[in-house]
Amino acid sequence: MKRTLIASLLVLAAALPASAQHFGLTGGWYLPYGTVKDYANSGFDGGIVLQIGAPLVPVNFRIDATYGELPGKTIDLGGGTSAKSDFTTYGASANIVWTIFGSTLPPKFYLIGGIGYYGVQQKYSVTGLPSIPSATKSAFGYNAGLGFRFTKFFIEARWTDITNGLETASLGGTGSTSLQVVPVNVGFIF
Repeated sequence: MKRTLIASLLVLAAALPASAQHFGLTGGWYLPYGTVKDYANSGFDGGIVLQIGAPLVPVNFRIDATYGELPGKTIDLGGGTSAKSDFTTYGASANIVWTIFGSTLPPKFYLIGGIGYYGVQQKYSVTGLPSIPSATKSAFGYNAGLGFRFTKFFIEARWTDITNGLETASLGGTGSTSLQVVPVNVGFIF
């Protein structure tokens, strides 16, 4: 899936005029939110960005391909048994970027939001029980956030919800629920 996402971005970029496309790199802090806070600590994420649009137009289109990791918390299940689940996420999202202030000035404040398709892998470590195999899920998700851009540098925070991306049954829960994270990233657009 990772290779397909990168190849798709490169094909799309090759078909567009150079003045309308901007590549970027992003990375930062990956914060668990909602139910996943019970199972994971803060981690890191990174990605590549393809932004399409004219410089003075306040609405642009952006494609993000991302990868993130959340180290698991050890959960005591009682009776000398504990479990830990490390999370890895990867995917791509299509987003609208709306510059709400400063579309003609170097500093720009913007809103960003969109939908995506993600993979979530959970790697389990269990003591006191037979080992549990890793679980991998693919699911649609959506995101919304805000950011600040000054020339080529940007910083943004986005709440991301991967629908039914979190398997809770093996960690004492009752099935699956949404995996929610808040990436706080810095990046550069070239």
